[in-house]
Amino acid sequence: LAQAILGSRSAAQNSSSQRLHDMPLRPVDAERLPPMIPGADVAEAQRLDDLKQFRKYLVDTGGVKALMKLFQHTAQNEMRLDNPTLLKDFLGKYQEESFESSEEVTLWRDNEEFRKQNGELEEQVKRLEVEMDEAQRFRLSSQLWAAIAPGAGAVELSLGALYTRLCGDDTEACPDAISEASEVVVSKEPFC
Repeated sequence: LAQAILGSRSAAQNSSSQRLHDMPLRPVDAERLPPMIPGADVAEAQRLDDLKQFRKYLVDTGGVKALMKLFQHTAQNEMRLDNPTLLKDFLGKYQEESFESSEEVTLWRDNEEFRKQNGELEEQVKRLEVEMDEAQRFRLSSQLWAAIAPGAGAVELSLGALYTRLCGDDTEACPDAISEASEVVVSKEPFC
């Protein structure tokens, strides 16, 4: 039963598509359609286009030049074409002289220069990171000195005054070593 239903559906679809195919075109629609090109003409145009693209590829990659040099080499040096190593010998020699090998050498040289530049730039980055860390430490220590030292232009501060600014006026909590050295002067430059 299922096969009969499916068979009848496909038969109905085939008959409807056949009816559409057999329907005549109105003259207005027929005029708007481009003329039909035979399949052989399309295939020939595609073949000619492919051949044109292949010739362009041979010229762009230097293949034509290599073939011409091979024929010249054969005419000048090798009169017998039965030499089995003729093509290998020529292509080995030609590859050494070719543009691609010189380009390859140039690329290798450029890569070496870039590696050298990368090394120099990495050293410069490390040096700049160290300089940046020192500049940040100096900025922070200068800000700390400005907050601790009384007055905007103070360049020296006694150890006792520094302890008082940091810990307060509690003289009982002050360690003996700081009490004894309270008159020692701390200057801004070593602090920053």
